[in-house]
Amino acid sequence: MKVQEKRESVEVALTLEILKHGKRFHATVSFDTDTGLKPALDTVNDYAPLMKDFPLNDLLAASELDRIRLALVSIFQHLRKIRNTKYPIQRALRLVEAISRDLTTQLLKVRQLSLICG
Repeated sequence: MKVQEKRESVEVALTLEILKHGKRFHATVSFDTDTGLKPALDTVNDYAPLMKDFPLNDLLAASELDRIRLALVSIFQHLRKIRNTKYPIQRALRLVEAISRDLTTQLLKVRQLSLICG
């Protein structure tokens, strides 16, 4: 949010006011539309509930099958939050594919560990 804070700072607000009073409306309107800041912030705010506290580390830290199972339950419960966002389907598919790759890697690590210790 630092960009938004800078945009709302006294210095920027003063500069935009000077431009408005100087009949430089195009520069002020252009600034807001050309930066794409508002739509980008709207997107970030829409996706934030889904990405915040995503429990992927539980899976990556799991060292036994039961922990992996619990991590997957947690991840898929968390993924339900996607219903409340405009998160693109294609991107959601890539996210699930990435989780699947992490799961495979973790399962192989646990299997390898069980063979060594077993």
